[in-house]
Amino acid sequence: MAVGVSAEQIVRSQDRDAAQIARRVPGVSIQDNRFVLVRGLTQRYNAVMLNDVMTPSSEVDTRAFAFDMIPSNVIDRMLIFKSGSAELPGDFAGGVIKLYTKRAPEENFTNFSLQGGYRQGTTFQQVQQAEGGKYDFLGFDSGKRTIPNNWPTRLSDDYSTGLRAAYARQLPNRWGVNSLKAAPDLRLSFNMGRRFEPGQKQVGTLTSLNYGNYHQSTNARLSFYENGADRNQPASFYNDRLFSNEVRLGVVQNFWLRLNGRNTLEFKNLFNQLGTSETVLREGQDITQTSNDVRAYSQRFESRSIYSGQLAGNHEPGR
Repeated sequence: MAVGVSAEQIVRSQDRDAAQIARRVPGVSIQDNRFVLVRGLTQRYNAVMLNDVMTPSSEVDTRAFAFDMIPSNVIDRMLIFKSGSAELPGDFAGGVIKLYTKRAPEENFTNFSLQGGYRQGTTFQQVQQAEGGKYDFLGFDSGKRTIPNNWPTRLSDDYSTGLRAAYARQLPNRWGVNSLKAAPDLRLSFNMGRRFEPGQKQVGTLTSLNYGNYHQSTNARLSFYENGADRNQPASFYNDRLFSNEVRLGVVQNFWLRLNGRNTLEFKNLFNQLGTSETVLREGQDITQTSNDVRAYSQRFESRSIYSGQLAGNHEPGR
């Protein structure tokens, strides 16, 4: 069984991205405003195809595709298959989601949208964030986190204490955290389509830029207990304050060339950049170690780039 959403329906709905379009299909729900769930199964059980080609996972630790990275302006149609058939891949349990981007615009257009979001418990609250690089706001690492080239692949016991200290001094002293107020969430979208007719040929371009900057602050209380006779005896307890900043940058660039009535060429490009920084401040007490007070920091940064390119043609032999 397949359910489709046509270009006419997408225009009438005024949905801003592929995630909102999919939400209108019966039996489909959205998680975190970006992941599609079919028949109640999580995103890892779905297969996603862009222009009939399997898409790479947009997440680091799970099989998933972020549908909010594709704006509705560049989508021609969406098909969601809830049951298997011969022409579909067999590695899915929830559904197969097919997205088709537009070839060329019918007329020239340009639109721009800017949206902000308030997150209760996070926006304008005081948070702790590790010092990052100058390109973190785009999801790219500036290179300051890179280990020096002269470092050995592994520090074994053969290295003296002085040599290990010398290697450690080569690392930049950027382990402190800064106190700041969390900014509101930001979402930006720019779309442009152009159509030209040089001579007897027809040329079309479709450009889409999608940017999102999201902040999340949470507090967690952790308690650990003894494994001995008195299992109700606490061993340690901690209060964790976690702040994460997620950046998503997506670019769609399609080119279309109609040579004549029987020959057409298409070059479709999709690029996604994902960057996540996370800072955790842990405070608490380790009772098993003579009631030592604990203050610890954890810093993490992940950056991932995904590119998908397709060169296709439609050629009809002459009679």
